[in-house]
Amino acid sequence: GSRYSTLRQVTHDDITTWLAGRPARSRPQDASTLRGLFGTLKAERLIFANPARGVRVSRRNPSVPAPLPSHLLTAVAAAAKDNPALRVAVALAGVHALLPGQIRYLRLDQADLAARRLDPGGLDRPLDEFTASAISGYLAFRNQRWPATTSPYLLVTRKTAHTGQPVSEFWMTSLFR
Repeated sequence: GSRYSTLRQVTHDDITTWLAGRPARSRPQDASTLRGLFGTLKAERLIFANPARGVRVSRRNPSVPAPLPSHLLTAVAAAAKDNPALRVAVALAGVHALLPGQIRYLRLDQADLAARRLDPGGLDRPLDEFTASAISGYLAFRNQRWPATTSPYLLVTRKTAHTGQPVSEFWMTSLFR
């Protein structure tokens, strides 16, 4: 696209984000092709680092998480409609394929509702309507429940609202149960 003027600008996160948006059946071949392309460019000293190094896509232990199919996302979202924290976690995991640690550490400044952008750790992606609505609903709940919180993290609990710490792994696991 118009974002790059040279392949030297492509990052590991760019590749994993692009692969996550590809059809599941083509991801292994796409990843292999990118590894080959960037490996050749590095061997020819046309790029300094191979951004595709370490990217693996397989049925077992993929390094590129996949978003949920839309019918499953709809079913899970309906089940989570009464829990604002679960709804936002489902949106982040199901639509954006964020891992639990990425969701726990997602900061408020990484979710820009006005500009419709989500930037979990430098990935900078467009914010879809479902996720924007889930985040907006959660922020309303958060502001009502903990109006004085100064936590930089999107998700907070009664314990983390005033400590500046992210929610715990245990809380996240319990949320998805």
